[in-house]
Amino acid sequence: GNLMRSEAASRADSQHFADTMELKWHKRSKILCSPEGSHFASQNKEAKSSPRSGEQILLCKMGFASQTRRIKMLELIPASAIIAIVVIALIVIFLAVGYVKAPPDMAFIISGIKKKSKIVIGKAAIRIPFFERLDKLNLRLIPIDVKTSNAVPTADYININVDATVNVKISNEPEKLRLAAENFLNKNTEYIAGVAREVLEGNVREIVGKMKLEEMVSDRQKFATLVKENAEPDLAAMGLDIISFNVQNFVDGNEVIENLGIDNIVKIKKAAAIARAESERDIKVAQAAADKES
Repeated sequence: GNLMRSEAASRADSQHFADTMELKWHKRSKILCSPEGSHFASQNKEAKSSPRSGEQILLCKMGFASQTRRIKMLELIPASAIIAIVVIALIVIFLAVGYVKAPPDMAFIISGIKKKSKIVIGKAAIRIPFFERLDKLNLRLIPIDVKTSNAVPTADYININVDATVNVKISNEPEKLRLAAENFLNKNTEYIAGVAREVLEGNVREIVGKMKLEEMVSDRQKFATLVKENAEPDLAAMGLDIISFNVQNFVDGNEVIENLGIDNIVKIKKAAAIARAESERDIKVAQAAADKES
């Protein structure tokens, strides 16, 4: 009787101990193992008589021993080291997300925290995620074909049309670049070209009205320089620079330019004929003088 009561008490103690500990079931044999590797119970009654039960108990012991070593190793790591690892990881993530690198033909504008935006061209920078935004401006050349929409009177009251090709671009200068950001941020190249074309056409008209036709036709470079100098302040106020201005053609509806050409041709022919006649005369005079001396 005492032996039976002792066995019952032992089973109750074992059950209570198993319920209070973190237990692990082996997936294959479903043998219950404690952290110390003791073999308490099995869902499969035949597991007790199985010849592999000894191996399973050994595997249990080895697994829990390995787990215990890992826990002890983690306990040995000081809290300051864990904090340092977390901080380093956060810094790496921050750099990976916020790192930006601008190519030479693109301006990166970083804004958000500071009142004055940061401009990056051809170099790297760090953007603070969630607090700063990144915008881009294209710094490539923008070719524009400028044509007067209708005839413009010159200083000598001759109506003409002007055709010119112009190259403009967003300026690299910080102040102009900020103006360009205000006017053209997130706008496509066609929009920028359209705005610049209107400004340039207005300046072409202004210079045409100040010059005579013959002067413009004979000195196109002077006309182009005057238009460029006149348009630069207007475009600079938008953040744009004029890179080149070339006149392609002057056209009038009354063939005045053609007649100017004919007139020049006649003058050239006349001058050539006079020069030839004078040359022939000098030759005859020289020959007569030589014959008289002989």
